[in-house]
Amino acid sequence: MQLLEILSLEHVHDTSRPDASYFAAIDPADPTVEEICLVTDRLRCALQRAGVSLPSDCFAYA
Repeated sequence: MQLLEILSLEHVHDTSRPDASYFAAIDPADPTVEEICLVTDRLRCALQRAGVSLPSDCFAYA
């Protein structure tokens, strides 16, 4: 679940976490961002198929 939270930018707006500053350095126009989005979607689907219960907010950015 932590990997899914990182990939889906779950804590990007929480300035008390180091995640916020890490993501500030990402260029949204970088082609790698699209790849990360695809990996995130596939991970989410794989977790669902495995029967992992995901919080409803995991789908906010899907």
